Amino acid sequence: MNEDDKTLDLFGDAAFDWRKEWQDMPEFEQNNLKTIHSIVVNFITVDDMNEFSELIGKRIHFTTKSVMFPVKVNNDKKVWVDDNEQQSS
Repeated sequence: MNEDDKTLDLFGDAAFDWRKEWQDMPEFEQNNLKTIHSIVVNFITVDDMNEFSELIGKRIHFTTKSVMFPVKVNNDKKVWVDDNEQQSS
């Protein structure tokens, strides 16, 4: 344990000062992703569940724990790139 900043020294002499390396890096901002309200919806029959599923446009199964409404479209274009693999263009 490093007494100066109370962190565990995992790398011994090879450790670096992250504060020095972090200079001029952008701040991380996390948007509030919490829901404003949640409800429990109960279905008497499978047909009721399927009708609700069609109504909200989201597939619901017996194992479904929750759904978001409206359905959030993921516009995140991040992909995994491996420098050791051939890239196709």
